[in-house]
Amino acid sequence: MFPEGWLRETARETDLIKLERKIDPNIIFWVLITSFGVRLPSTLASLKRQYEKESKTKLSDSNWYFRFTPELVEFLHQCMGAVLISLSTVIVAINARTLKMGYLILGRIRS
Repeated sequence: MFPEGWLRETARETDLIKLERKIDPNIIFWVLITSFGVRLPSTLASLKRQYEKESKTKLSDSNWYFRFTPELVEFLHQCMGAVLISLSTVIVAINARTLKMGYLILGRIRS
């Protein structure tokens, strides 16, 4: 659903990543998506620790905290927009099949 190349390109387009040094857009995306939830620790420090664990790098606090910007919001917004478009395509395809099956079933019942 989120190919590595697509995430990198979207990060560049939204100015989340200007120069790839320590922050990898793929890793920050998946850490934010999978490490933030109702029963999970949801502090920026815990997210930073999870990022460091996944990326096997050590980040300075400023390198991490200054990533939480409008550009990050736009990046996540673009990612969720892609999900919604993908889901709507699947739903339309499922509805078309269901409608076709309904016509077939109704056709058999009426005969």
